[in-house]
Amino acid sequence: ARPPPPPEGGPMLSEGSNFSDNTTKDPLDDAKWIRSSQRAVSELVMLERSRSRETWGIWRHRIMEAMETRLYDQFVGVTIIFNMVLIIYDTDVRAANREAPAWSKVCDFLLLVLYAIDIG
Repeated sequence: ARPPPPPEGGPMLSEGSNFSDNTTKDPLDDAKWIRSSQRAVSELVMLERSRSRETWGIWRHRIMEAMETRLYDQFVGVTIIFNMVLIIYDTDVRAANREAPAWSKVCDFLLLVLYAIDIG
């Protein structure tokens, strides 16, 4: 026995069924419904994010504004490239059975701090 048809505008798939079982409704209608559901979820996520930002202090807002700029993105990109060059240098130094210089270790630590701040 077939399950009863879904409510108007609802999803076409029920437990154990698939699109090939559907002979009464166009699968494109289901795709439209899925897209509209995804948009609704996306809008809810954005609304929740904006509500959570309302409780932030002034400094947190200023930091977030700074982190959303193009300049900050460029700074992070340059930092990542510098880190890549530093990793290559450290690898070459260790391959030569030498100790990494102190400035290299300091840079490693500073990069770790920058990445931790960026994640936080």
